[in-house]
Amino acid sequence: MYASDTNGLHNKKVLEVYTGSGFDSSIGSGTTLFNEDSHELNAIAPADLVGLDYIAITVNTTCIYGEYGDHTFWSSLKIQNQEVGGSYADDMGYIVIFYGGGDASGKTGTCIRWVHTLTAGEKTNGVQFKIFSKSEKDSTSNTGIALSNVQTIVEGV
Repeated sequence: MYASDTNGLHNKKVLEVYTGSGFDSSIGSGTTLFNEDSHELNAIAPADLVGLDYIAITVNTTCIYGEYGDHTFWSSLKIQNQEVGGSYADDMGYIVIFYGGGDASGKTGTCIRWVHTLTAGEKTNGVQFKIFSKSEKDSTSNTGIALSNVQTIVEGV
């Protein structure tokens, strides 16, 4: 995307607001080192894509964490997309949105915004997105982390 392409980003069309827990992930103490979950957002019909070149996805999350010892923990998000009738592929690979460690506990909020450029096929057939979260830790110790969706907004721009 070029700077000239962003001039119209203020002309938004809200396509979906998702407040569910479908892609929430959490992990507590024990033998498992990660937990991953995902949620498929609603397909966007070609009629809703007329005049649009981009889809912007804003994901607002909270992360609750607690660690007792010298270990690390982190949460990540990933976004996949598919042309309706096609197969999912990574649009945004996993990115770490929270990282912590040491004797620490608390709660924090994070917001990411991902802009997807629509292809000719997606404009013709529709597009769909799937969001993944993964909570991980480096030890089976007394460490826990939970990532929760607060609000995910899908906009056409």
